[in-house]
Amino acid sequence: MPAGTYNFEIEQGATFTKVFRVRQKQDGQWSPFILTGYTIRMMARHNYGDATPVISLSTIDPPGGIVITDGPGGAFQITLTKPQTALLNFTEIRYDTQVSRFPGEGCGGQGVQGLH
Repeated sequence: MPAGTYNFEIEQGATFTKVFRVRQKQDGQWSPFILTGYTIRMMARHNYGDATPVISLSTIDPPGGIVITDGPGGAFQITLTKPQTALLNFTEIRYDTQVSRFPGEGCGGQGVQGLH
């Protein structure tokens, strides 16, 4: 699935939550990408090519921080706690998400990417 792009802001020192809906186009129609049984991870880096992420979240604990809120509807939520956002000391960062059927197996594309 091709990556969508979504840019957003995170307030330092505040809890941040954001719900994403993953959609797919089949036969000219948009429909939810069914996330039931999938794993999602998100990594944020200063530059996409950086080896070490500044933020790492996943539906798998640890690190946690992502919950599939509506598998059939293609929705998941990311959460960063107040202590996590208090440590963020940058004005811009690049992130991407990956959706996979099994941990460590990609789906052939990124789910969402953008700038914070």
